[in-house]
Amino acid sequence: MKTPHELRVAMELNAAEITELKLQLSENAYIIEEYPIMKECGFTIAKDQRALRSKIKELQYLQLWLMSHLEQMGEEL
Repeated sequence: MKTPHELRVAMELNAAEITELKLQLSENAYIIEEYPIMKECGFTIAKDQRALRSKIKELQYLQLWLMSHLEQMGEEL
């Protein structure tokens, strides 16, 4: 069983990864918009975007689980 401190650290790392993935989504969207030649690679980038969104959703569910677990331990967020 993880300690409250370990859960908080996991939440912070998870939040940082979510932020990083969201930035990557934005960068990809910018590349597609600014460089029309990249639209030829659109399928690959769109596939990457879907994978990034899926990973973000997975991490957001993990974040909710971590928060719930902390609350069950009687810890404040």
